[in-house]
Amino acid sequence: MKTNKLVQGAMIAAMFGVMSILNTMSGTMFDTLIGYFMVVPFVYYSYHSRLRESLIVALVSLFIVFLQGQLMFSLIALETCGFGIVIGECLKRKKSGGVMLFSSFIVSFIINILIYEVFAGVLGISMHREMVEMYDMIVKQVPTMKQRLSVTTFTSLIPLAILFMSVLESYVVILLTQVVLMRVVKNKIQFPAFFHIAYFKLNRVVGYIVLVVYLICQALLARYNNIVLRYLDVIAMVIIMVDGMSVVSFYLLEHHPKLAGISIILLFIPPINMALLLVGIIDIISDLKAKIMYNRKVKEGGM
Repeated sequence: MKTNKLVQGAMIAAMFGVMSILNTMSGTMFDTLIGYFMVVPFVYYSYHSRLRESLIVALVSLFIVFLQGQLMFSLIALETCGFGIVIGECLKRKKSGGVMLFSSFIVSFIINILIYEVFAGVLGISMHREMVEMYDMIVKQVPTMKQRLSVTTFTSLIPLAILFMSVLESYVVILLTQVVLMRVVKNKIQFPAFFHIAYFKLNRVVGYIVLVVYLICQALLARYNNIVLRYLDVIAMVIIMVDGMSVVSFYLLEHHPKLAGISIILLFIPPINMALLLVGIIDIISDLKAKIMYNRKVKEGGM
């Protein structure tokens, strides 16, 4: 390991130690946020280093954090190192955005399983209790949901919730890393594509299949309470919502760039996310986003 790489690695490990102490002093209020932002320097280091060097720095950093005696932050640090190595290696090897997102998802999913399943008792975390509280909150906003979906059925979706949470977390971490590195190192590190939800493109054929699956599940769930149907229904619904969110985000990006990030927040507001579902259905049927892009090109004189 070269001297400059050794110094950089030592700085990364020291940063983990300092952040661990600050996290303890703040009452572990910002542990997840600290973990997300620590991904950025680790990605930069991993991009400019060999895999073996990155793994050594990760092990040293994790050892330092573990000495602080914080299991939760140790798991977050493990996830941070995993994200840093995976994203850095994908950038260095010029892998596609899909490979980067999938690899990051694997890291996130494993850590979330450790947090919410394996070490849940030790950490005092109850995913079941959180899902029940979420169910009560949604029912207050949408009372009719109680007639269609029982709390038992809702809590049975915990594995699916962890899956979607891991996908979203991976996307946020990659987007955050890209935005920061683009501003700090400019064009020295090339990302495969801009990870903005506005540029999400759902294939027309896939879109129709998802829409048909969603409609069939809705019809069958009115008569049968089947867990497989419920899983398919939720997966199809989320895909359509994400497509609707991409349309709204694209429109805001074109007309109100500063508000483009709001569409992600709308996904988690029960009454409003149904509007995203409707927009997604309209986009699948009429290719709404393509028409918006076409109108923009016409106005610019490109067509």
